[in-house]
Amino acid sequence: MNKKDNRHGKHHPDKVQFGGMVTPRFKAIAQITASKTKCSLMELMQRGVYNLATGAGILRDDKVTPEYEAAVDALADMIKSNLTEKRRN
Repeated sequence: MNKKDNRHGKHHPDKVQFGGMVTPRFKAIAQITASKTKCSLMELMQRGVYNLATGAGILRDDKVTPEYEAAVDALADMIKSNLTEKRRN
């Protein structure tokens, strides 16, 4: 397989990686939960983040609350800027 035949580099250019290291047991629980709820592991993580963000007052009705709007926009711009810089190098 040559370099152009794999998935590397074929994700949407505005997407960034998000993840971390977990125990095999935790990953097994996550995979079974995702299968049972008919969603992907990424959807499972997103649901968790959205639920916790809603409980913390960062989101309301799937929208960032005015109190956190500036912080979310500033951090998202920093992340996007870092991504653009990495892709240049």
